[in-house]
Amino acid sequence: MADITQAWLKANVGEPSGSFGSTYSAIYKKAGEYSTSSGPAKLEKMEALFKLLNEFSYSKHSGAKTKEQQAEKDKQQRLLNDFGEELKIQRLDLNPGALAALRARIALNSRNYPAELAVVKKIIEEMKLSSLPLVANTAAGIDQDKIVMVLSDSTAGSFSNLGVLTINPLRTKNKSLLIGLLVHEYHHKLCSHNGSYAYADEFVAHWKEYSIIKPPQANALLRAEEINVQLQKLYASHIAGWARLGFEPFTSIDQVGDFAVPDNAQKKQMSRNAHSAPRVA
Repeated sequence: MADITQAWLKANVGEPSGSFGSTYSAIYKKAGEYSTSSGPAKLEKMEALFKLLNEFSYSKHSGAKTKEQQAEKDKQQRLLNDFGEELKIQRLDLNPGALAALRARIALNSRNYPAELAVVKKIIEEMKLSSLPLVANTAAGIDQDKIVMVLSDSTAGSFSNLGVLTINPLRTKNKSLLIGLLVHEYHHKLCSHNGSYAYADEFVAHWKEYSIIKPPQANALLRAEEINVQLQKLYASHIAGWARLGFEPFTSIDQVGDFAVPDNAQKKQMSRNAHSAPRVA
């Protein structure tokens, strides 16, 4: 997990350029201010850090001309996502009411959140041009006429049986996390299972989302472990249902069989439940 310090940023994300207009340099500077502040000032620096992290996610990174430079910006984005996740944990410790205050501010918007809906639709159009099939196929398959914005305390998004995509307007603050959510939820439209098979469905959806928003792991086992820990927190009943079928949790994406729906390119035949998860000993 990330440390909210300049030392962690320098060791993982890189040395700030210090150039005028560099969002990462501003993040680095603000992280230093945050780590040395206390009381109300610390909360102020924290919210400023969130604002900068979200700005970075929407940056065009016009200076990244080559594929190598673009890959470096993508790497930085993924690491800053982890940095932001740790910052969220610290925010709850410092100010449990901060998230409620954020929800209250956004709730002042009109019922259908037109500004946030416009952001989602704009990002979907950008995704169609992506060189990543997972991203481009997701965008091509989403019916923009069936997107509904719903403010929620616990749900970032969902796909209904009628093909309606629900998005929490709070998720539009960060472009990277929004794209990851869209990839995740569109997988559910292509391959959705209730009951005992819900674990397999969620495992793959998280794998796809993490391939967009998380730094790469050294091997498939580490990524699988990371996802299984998260699913145990979110969907313990899904894992229990999987065990009742006589299977152990996946340890690699290679085991998921036709649950994968590669690159979100086609709908899975719902009658097929092929996989190679190991049997419980």
